[in-house]
Amino acid sequence: MTMEIRIKHKTIGSGHPVFIIAEIGTNHNGNLELALEMVERAGELGADAVKFQPVAPWASYVEGTEAHAIYSRTWLELEDWKKIKERAERCNLIFFAAPADLPGAEMMRTLQIPLVKISSPSMTSVPLQDAVAAYGVPVMVSTGMSYVGEVEKVVLRLNARGVKEIILLHCVSLYPSPVECLNLKAIQTMMQVFPYPIG
Repeated sequence: MTMEIRIKHKTIGSGHPVFIIAEIGTNHNGNLELALEMVERAGELGADAVKFQPVAPWASYVEGTEAHAIYSRTWLELEDWKKIKERAERCNLIFFAAPADLPGAEMMRTLQIPLVKISSPSMTSVPLQDAVAAYGVPVMVSTGMSYVGEVEKVVLRLNARGVKEIILLHCVSLYPSPVECLNLKAIQTMMQVFPYPIG
């Protein structure tokens, strides 16, 4: 029997409605008005949550690279995030994030988000795992490109830091994912290994 996890007004676990996340990520392109509009559209379309991905270019990328330039354009300040979170709550959406680095993690902690996500590329970042564990909220973990043993390491580290409510997501780190690469049976395997909700 998998555990049930309550996130604000929603319950995640077997026997409950699917928890639908509108993945906004960095697709707001650093434009606050676009981010607010995307939140509103997610609410209109029936999503349960909106997920963003703050990436601090100075912490994650080398200056002068294309990635640094891209994420320099998508970075939003704390005051912007407060407005986005307020708009999400007004739309009855759960606002949460997958910070890519420690500055993003600290900013999301300041916002007191009710759920935090560790993205697949961050699965091996011990400092980031420790930072999000300190939030004291449920942690969602994407497992793209990882072995079960690697997922287990993350779970054990989170447990050791007091995180007992964990949601694991089977992910395919190809966008878009070809059907022959989906490996959906991995969800069944994860359900056999872990007592947590699997998505």
